[in-house]
Amino acid sequence: MSDKCYRLGCDIGGTFTDFVLLNDQTGEIQINKCLTTPHDPSDAVEEGIREMEQKSPGFIGKLDEVIHGTTLVINSIIERKGAKTGLITTKGFRDVLELGRDVPLEKFVEEQMRTDSDIVALSAMMTTTMMGMKKVVQMIKEKNPDVAIMVGGAPVTKHVTELFGADGYAESAGNAVQEAIKMISQLREIQK
Repeated sequence: MSDKCYRLGCDIGGTFTDFVLLNDQTGEIQINKCLTTPHDPSDAVEEGIREMEQKSPGFIGKLDEVIHGTTLVINSIIERKGAKTGLITTKGFRDVLELGRDVPLEKFVEEQMRTDSDIVALSAMMTTTMMGMKKVVQMIKEKNPDVAIMVGGAPVTKHVTELFGADGYAESAGNAVQEAIKMISQLREIQK
């Protein structure tokens, strides 16, 4: 077994820089948050990693992967200061619901039950934190074990998908559409 068992996800936001440390061997997840340093965002990354090293001494030497993301560029869109955008759906996806960001975990369960949707997709970047994904998957599966759940976002991997009990995984938004089409096809086969 490799000594490189940790993966670190880092997201530099306009206000906070968030960190998720995943131990691939145990599935243990640790989080950290520090203030973003607008003059040099890398300062916040260094500070956050130092803080995590105090909580988990020696993890840096056991890092297998570091995944970096930022919302600094898209803040203008979120704040509605950028170009007008829309959620465009294609045949078979006319009922796509966007819940937004900072959504209470229970809202995912409520919406799935209300709409009786076949698929629920969770993104570590915009819909819920990675820490909440496992709980959302469990809550939805308790209420409706037949629904298919897809997870994705920068720090999420196939291994994490299995740990959380989700049914599908997508690396990116483009992959999510392809994965959703496969999942719908599989659901339709099961329902025949």
